[in-house]
Amino acid sequence: MTPQELAQLLGLSPDELNLADKQALPRDDTARGYAAESLKHIAERLDAEGDVVDVLPAGGVVQHLQWALGTYFVAPGNDRERLEVVSGAFLELGDGEMLVSGREGPAVLRISAPGVPSRAYVLQHGGAELWSIGNRTALALAVPALSSFTRGIAGSPEIEAEFQQLRVSDVALERFAAAGLLLRFWVPSDREVRRQQLLALALEDSPLLVAVRGWYSTLDAATRAAAPDVALAEVGELSATLAELAATEEDTRMRELASRVALGRDRLESIRRLLIAGGDGSVLATAIRSLDDLAATHLTQLADAGVADERLRRVLASEPDAWWGVISG
Repeated sequence: MTPQELAQLLGLSPDELNLADKQALPRDDTARGYAAESLKHIAERLDAEGDVVDVLPAGGVVQHLQWALGTYFVAPGNDRERLEVVSGAFLELGDGEMLVSGREGPAVLRISAPGVPSRAYVLQHGGAELWSIGNRTALALAVPALSSFTRGIAGSPEIEAEFQQLRVSDVALERFAAAGLLLRFWVPSDREVRRQQLLALALEDSPLLVAVRGWYSTLDAATRAAAPDVALAEVGELSATLAELAATEEDTRMRELASRVALGRDRLESIRRLLIAGGDGSVLATAIRSLDDLAATHLTQLADAGVADERLRRVLASEPDAWWGVISG
């Protein structure tokens, strides 16, 4: 498959594609196994047959089944990734997992997630290629260390650990959310410092708010413009997840989807708080209201799914009107 053909399949221009890596795979036809069988038959033997080969790790899970040449097992690497088979035969296995066939010609698989570059795999008998796709929301966004915002004052270890995890994330959405998380939940451990902070908050002039606003103002125009775009992409992903939840009856899958929606909405709230602090919150407000209205029509199903997460219980305690906290109660 030429770059031009791949670009046409993906709806891109050729200059948006770059070959990142390629991998030769066994072509031993004496080990043909189930290579001529249907994908359904191969799926029935997944737990019983032989070796698999990891293919070009770059997010997601892509494995070549050596015992069924030209057939691949693929799965999301995390609950934010989406898999799309653009070309080729495939069989859905549940929980986002699939079998993809490159036996009768190259299969094209796209893996995407909000805030990170998309990737495309070309999978076929004998080899695989990994292509990177240009993505304007993949940003070199550096979030300062915690002390830049808190002036070295100690706070909740749980919030500080989560902030650190977010600030170094590979996902732009999570890096943007890091500072907003502090605005929502970080408080000093020292009682007197906490009292002073509460007084300052009443005047909308707390040191933390000033520090976050000051950092945000130093971001270049392109990065600031991308923050709402990253959040709006997540709104779209969560709306699609709610639609999938409405059509799902299997308990495990319902819990997975409900958790994805609730935790995703929590991240959006942190970004919303950051954008409000920086004066850029209006773009996101309408989209979030629409998402919340949609979620309101699924609250019973969300609650029945039994989402249990300490982060959501924290929301329930401090933001009691937030529906994503209420469903964890």
